[in-house]
Amino acid sequence: MRAPSPILYTVTSILVFLAARALYGDRIGFWSAVVFATLPAATFSSLLISTDVAACPVLDLGLLRLDQADRDPEMRFALLIGVSLGLGLLAKYAAVYFLLCAWRSTPGATRAPRDALRGGRGVVVLAIALAFLAPNLLWNATPRLRHLIAHG
Repeated sequence: MRAPSPILYTVTSILVFLAARALYGDRIGFWSAVVFATLPAATFSSLLISTDVAACPVLDLGLLRLDQADRDPEMRFALLIGVSLGLGLLAKYAAVYFLLCAWRSTPGATRAPRDALRGGRGVVVLAIALAFLAPNLLWNATPRLRHLIAHG
């Protein structure tokens, strides 16, 4: 079933717009969404269903929340980033790069995303993401348990 793919890419385009608008203004937000929506890879991928299609919107939501957490140090943004990262990790393990990129943000940038993860917020993000991922990790780590569940 490929029907969710174009829907998820539409949501991703909207989130790209919101994140780019928050970071750089309305014009850049608009053109970022247009460029994403018209990329040949995104167009081709919208005909398929893959883990990338599911990971994109939740990681874009995490990026948007990361920018908000940088401006407003409330813990609720860390909770939302953790949920976004956790869902992204369930879709694709490569979502861990989201945190690595946020932590290794460009030195000299006007706002450093890694500052949004300080003061315990980074620990909360990791804890929530790992809570989402823990059942999958346990399932993969215990072949005997899988065998017992599958065969009674």
